[in-house]
Amino acid sequence: MKYQNAKDFLDETLLEELQKQAGGRLLYVPTIGEKKNWGEVSGERTKLRERNRQICREYAGGFSVRELAAKWYLSVASIRKILAADKHNPRQHYLGMDIGGTFVKYGVVDEDGQVLLFDTVETPNTEKEFVRALYGVIDNVREQDPHIRGIGVGCAGLIENGNLVTAANLPFKSTPLRDLLASYAGLPVLLENDANCAALGEYNAAEEVNMLYITLGTGVGGGVILNRQLYRGSRGAAGEVGHITIVRDGEPCPCGKRGCFEQYASATALVRQTAEAVKTHPTSLLAAMAKEAPMDGRLSFNAAYAGCPVARAVIDTFCTYLAAGIDSLCEVLDPQHVVLAGGITKEGEGLLAPLRNHLHTQVRVTVAQNRGQSGVLGAARLFSPNGGR
Repeated sequence: MKYQNAKDFLDETLLEELQKQAGGRLLYVPTIGEKKNWGEVSGERTKLRERNRQICREYAGGFSVRELAAKWYLSVASIRKILAADKHNPRQHYLGMDIGGTFVKYGVVDEDGQVLLFDTVETPNTEKEFVRALYGVIDNVREQDPHIRGIGVGCAGLIENGNLVTAANLPFKSTPLRDLLASYAGLPVLLENDANCAALGEYNAAEEVNMLYITLGTGVGGGVILNRQLYRGSRGAAGEVGHITIVRDGEPCPCGKRGCFEQYASATALVRQTAEAVKTHPTSLLAAMAKEAPMDGRLSFNAAYAGCPVARAVIDTFCTYLAAGIDSLCEVLDPQHVVLAGGITKEGEGLLAPLRNHLHTQVRVTVAQNRGQSGVLGAARLFSPNGGR
């Protein structure tokens, strides 16, 4: 912006008025004489600090970045720089992304663990479209919140060196996702397995030292917190609890083994067990309900609530396997708390009550409290002392 000497540019009356507004220190004004950015006009650092604090207060009060840019005659980039400066805004916010096969969940999390913003976008079909969609998420979030200091990403699949992602249900094959996002955003990026992120999202550092997180979905996944730290193992593959063996020579598993935990205690396993019961007991209430409702993880629970003994037996058998896996893991890890997540856990006591009948461990077992947001929260917490590398 071109400036001119105020004494040469303004008449005495206007100069006197502007001097009052500028605290008596007005030296230069913009060529468009009515602009009132007096901190820049006078060149006085105190005025600049006052202006920047006022901009931060107005942003906290609800003004958008673009509204502030128009009001203060600054560029959008300048406003973002002011808002992001530590001396004006000591708070730190992090963008968390939870990448799934159907949706990418994302949100802004502050340093106290509060989710300030949450939204989703559909998962694209190709690698190029996927990366472009993630760039769009970054742009959208930074438009709304210029205080972002880092980006945490939870993603399913194999993650090598915290960077390369290969996933069966995502269009990634050795995709350098961390580097791509960091290069685009100009911010530090941490990439982690999605179940590990979800474990961080459920972990309460103030109350627990050790915690085990188990997600019951298509398969069985997990995350382990040991001594207040996310435990990754020697190759970064710790937490694959779905592949401990609970039935010798049991059901075949895609991992190549037989009798894996997830073949008996996942949502997929419950659906299979329900279908077998329907076939074996065609005159049961469960079989009758199956004709009217989809064959999913809720069917046996709904039939059990309606009083069907066949459905109760299905759930009881399912909980027997689930308890066996939990007991074995607790013997090895000795956690203070086991958190269960996944669609099945929406049943609450409908799942926990029969499960307790088969558990031998005295460890507290609950369902996830941050369902739907635990992955986003945990991804942002990768920058915390509990999750940092």
